[in-house]
Amino acid sequence: MSILIPRTKGVSADTLSNLENRFEKRLPQSYIAFLQAHDGAAPPDNLFQISKNNDARVERFISADECEQMAGTIEGLPKNVVLIAEATGGNFVYLNPDTGAIFFWDHEVDNDTKLADSFSGFIEMLQPFDPK
Repeated sequence: MSILIPRTKGVSADTLSNLENRFEKRLPQSYIAFLQAHDGAAPPDNLFQISKNNDARVERFISADECEQMAGTIEGLPKNVVLIAEATGGNFVYLNPDTGAIFFWDHEVDNDTKLADSFSGFIEMLQPFDPK
């Protein structure tokens, strides 16, 4: 069971074009569709698995405008990646524009963990938080 992500105004065509030009890549269609409906959304309490004994949550999805501004500015984060979400603890989730794969970046250990082969695969990973 996945979570319901609130709808937002959505990304403008100009902003989307600027983002793709910044990375010199056509972004995955599932990510574009998400931005058109949920750009900058803050999802309800959720959880996703990083590894067998480690999980995190998406605090908020990063808007396309902000993603373009933040590109290359976070120390230790791989260059030329598309920031898609802020995760718990000051960590990030990003999209590799070359492969479309989604990664979790832990700022404390400067480590990247592949979460999914695609953006839609990552969205399917998000589960409602259950305190039990």
